Amino acid sequence: MQRNSNKVRPRHGTMKGATDMKNTMKSLNNWWWRDANTIGRQ
Repeated sequence: MQRNSNKVRPRHGTMKGATDMKNTMKSLNNWWWRDANTIGRQ
């Protein structure tokens, strides 16, 4: 990863990236919990 990527990108681009990251983490968490619950029930 480039450390100065935030300086190059416009601010709204950075904010969009943060939102995408948050949505990705939420999806990963949902998948992980669903998987863990499925294993727990077996």
